[in-house]
Amino acid sequence: MRPDELIGRMLREEDTVILFDRRNDVEQQARLIGYEALDCAITSSPIGNANVTVALLRPMSENAQRCATTATSLGSRSGRPSFVKLLDRFYIPKAGDPVISALFFQLIAERYEELAAIDVNRQTAEILLRAALKESPSCDGPRKVLDFGCGTGCAVGALMALGHDGRNVELIGTDLCESMLSIAKGRGEAVVPLTEWRAIPGGDFVAAISCFVLHYGVPADDLACIAQQLKPGGIFSANLFKGDEAKLAQLTSTLSMADLDLIWNEQLITTPDTYNRHLLFKKRNGREVS
Repeated sequence: MRPDELIGRMLREEDTVILFDRRNDVEQQARLIGYEALDCAITSSPIGNANVTVALLRPMSENAQRCATTATSLGSRSGRPSFVKLLDRFYIPKAGDPVISALFFQLIAERYEELAAIDVNRQTAEILLRAALKESPSCDGPRKVLDFGCGTGCAVGALMALGHDGRNVELIGTDLCESMLSIAKGRGEAVVPLTEWRAIPGGDFVAAISCFVLHYGVPADDLACIAQQLKPGGIFSANLFKGDEAKLAQLTSTLSMADLDLIWNEQLITTPDTYNRHLLFKKRNGREVS
């Protein structure tokens, strides 16, 4: 069975979920989070053609949710990577893996908006944009804002809700999933593929946002590229979802080495019961951009 067929089956069968992992021991990993494997497929990721196992799971018992929570902590103690549940139906490695994330979004691109809480995404994007535009430096002409991991383009609606349009703010999106880029483009967002985005000159943006992206795993080189493309004094406004203080410290350290200092850290009101920090980073003025 193909991975897209497994996802189609998941959508038809209420109790089932999908697990993404690079390893082949699906039965063991399923038990670790309180499920049993019904079927699986091995397919290659758009990143590096690396193999990823996609498995359809069902609960082992009525208290599977409690088992999953317990097994996640057990997974950390046993040396196996723990998993995080996203969009209520998918398990991916908690540490974040761009290889898995690329395949995940490629498979669900057309169904993303029926699976995700789109209103929460748009409201969060609005908060990130408002802070980015308030704190970023002024410039002549439209203010260029990078939408990193733009997905299906929810930031377009957020920008309009803030009373801005292409005449005073130019939103430019990029994403590792070209199917999602196509949807964002159809919504009117200017988009560039990730490989082309990496070649954009330094100091091109007054601000950047990243909405519900960092927890999927962003390579340090891409974080440095975001920083490099900001003007001195530029703002990176992002949220860290379902993370922890260790992940926050690692992210802050990585961005600090790229000349971005954390100036704001607050729980987002859009998901008050889940770890979801609104982070604001400001680029130092002391280094010339190339």
